[in-house]
Amino acid sequence: MRRIGLLVALLFSLGLHAQKVVRFSELELFQDEFLELIDLKKEQKALYQDSLLPNAMLAVDEFGELWIDLSNRLIRKRLVQPEVWEELIRLTYDIYAGEAYGTAEQMAQHLLAYAKKNPSTKIRDYIHQQYLNYSKHIFSDANDFVWSAPYAMWGFAFEEGAPVYSFEAEDLYGRYREDSTQIIGANFKYYPEQDLSKGRGVPSFGPEYWCRRTSAMRNWAHGTSM
Repeated sequence: MRRIGLLVALLFSLGLHAQKVVRFSELELFQDEFLELIDLKKEQKALYQDSLLPNAMLAVDEFGELWIDLSNRLIRKRLVQPEVWEELIRLTYDIYAGEAYGTAEQMAQHLLAYAKKNPSTKIRDYIHQQYLNYSKHIFSDANDFVWSAPYAMWGFAFEEGAPVYSFEAEDLYGRYREDSTQIIGANFKYYPEQDLSKGRGVPSFGPEYWCRRTSAMRNWAHGTSM
């Protein structure tokens, strides 16, 4: 009788172990479940196991439940591509390491709210945009046009739940194919969710007040009005 009981317990344990993971359950299991849920190639597993996942655990330790909610929302949207998660984790860790306590949590809250009201393609592109903005200092990267602030020291905060970058007397650099331009001593705010910049800069071709979509700055960089 005892042997039968042990056999039943063993089979039950094996059954639980064999169950396919379909969502994240808790922060303590996040790393193990991640490896089952995300489509990692063999050569990518070392990067995640040795660096990205430990950094993620460190950055989100104080808001584990929120991180699990955000992660499951992305899974529901079928965002299981490693590139999406790499940028999300790098963004979260960079904010954790570079900003005041609680700022990384605010970003997670913002991304969760955004994910709830947008399709997967927009969520993927928005995470990519946020990663470029914060981690790479790039504020436009479309149609061969790049607008960046590589040396800027900005103020980063949230207004009504959305991130805002504040620049004071910073230099901006624009490049379109073989052409380039520079704005010296710009004072402006950048709103990533609207892809909108507002402020007063000092371009190389003269001062100009501007309020336009960053992705359309190509015309300004070439000296044409909008």
